[in-house]
Amino acid sequence: SCGKCRVKILEGTVESTPTHHISEEDYAAGWRLSCASKPASDVVVQVPDIASAYQSRMKTADLSTGEEVATFNKLQEDIRAAGVEISCDFVSAVLELSEPTLDDTMPDTERLELAAQAAFDGCTEVKLTYHTVKKLAKTLREANFKVQIAGTLDMGVLTVMDVTGKLDAPMIGCAIDIGTTTVTGVLLNLETGELVAKASSGNGQIRYGADVINRIIEQSKPGGVKRLQDAILKETLVPLTAVMCKSAGITADRIFRASVASNTTMNHLLLGVDANPVRMEPYIPTFFQWRGMVAKDLGFVANPDAEILIAPNIGSYVGGDITAGTFASLIWNKDEFSLFIDLGTNGELVFGNRDFMMSCACSAGPAFEGGDISCGMRATDGAVEAVEIDRDSMEPKLTIVGDAGQKPVGICGSGIIDVIAELYRTSIISSKGQFV
Repeated sequence: SCGKCRVKILEGTVESTPTHHISEEDYAAGWRLSCASKPASDVVVQVPDIASAYQSRMKTADLSTGEEVATFNKLQEDIRAAGVEISCDFVSAVLELSEPTLDDTMPDTERLELAAQAAFDGCTEVKLTYHTVKKLAKTLREANFKVQIAGTLDMGVLTVMDVTGKLDAPMIGCAIDIGTTTVTGVLLNLETGELVAKASSGNGQIRYGADVINRIIEQSKPGGVKRLQDAILKETLVPLTAVMCKSAGITADRIFRASVASNTTMNHLLLGVDANPVRMEPYIPTFFQWRGMVAKDLGFVANPDAEILIAPNIGSYVGGDITAGTFASLIWNKDEFSLFIDLGTNGELVFGNRDFMMSCACSAGPAFEGGDISCGMRATDGAVEAVEIDRDSMEPKLTIVGDAGQKPVGICGSGIIDVIAELYRTSIISSKGQFV
């Protein structure tokens, strides 16, 4: 055994024998290895905090260093160079409305519609969303009838999605990568393309299973679909988005579009759709693509009418996260063959070029998280997530998940990859992985 499945027996009894992974003192205090214990009655156990800390930990990226921003900007440049147009289809304008009087009793909606139509060439019709109308009266009067409107202009129809007294309020887009274990999100300015916030957290569904199969089994139980959806939406995405909005200094109703990339099962669980057919032969998902959803349909924290774009799935076990990754890697625009690898709890690979591409999936988590690695663990508090070896002194510099001063407990996938790369870079191992 590896000794990572320690739990403390609080109530009940289990059949277990001492092991070198647990000291005599800890054994007497009730600590046992889950894998080597058999319940002899109903039991209540305590799971160490370090095993569940990722569920509540939010990590906000520091954009002041410029590294994240530079990487993001380079990606946009590469995509544009490949012939893809990146543009904002949202519009905004500052309007100064005449104030109503006893002689001018036009309602607020008509007053705004007339001013909005005059602000845009070719605008023949103005529509106000329910969200806009609800806040209109208060916003106009607090701002002395000088406001900014934002929305879409399509075929002459202006749809006003928000009105605010903050005249320089940005229009924001949100992109989220939902992994089986970790969820990462970014906010960007839709007009300038500027990255304004980035944060990550653990996937709240983890308590229902470490892999997609166990989560599908859980959601097949009574009430399971709702439990799994709440775990990713209410317990993960809502607080994650709130943290990013606070970091960017905006309110959530300034998010006018959100893009979500995740594997096929995560897509189903997020939308509250039965994923059970994905694990049953012939492994057919309910959908590959989903269009026409807005934030208020899903309960997502954003402008209620913000469109939610779901990256299309490729197969039952190759999802929208791979579609997005393949697009961003520009494999489809290259003559030479490339291999795109997404290593997470689930691992996916795409091989090909502009002429063809093939993909497959595997279970990568166990390899990194302790299946055959004595110090392997998830990316939770105490995990070594990055390694740098000084070429002169050969001293390693470790980056550890958790608060400042956190001591290393084990090593997670990104740390393992870093170790191998650094050992090769400093000529400690050869290209064949042999120590020199």
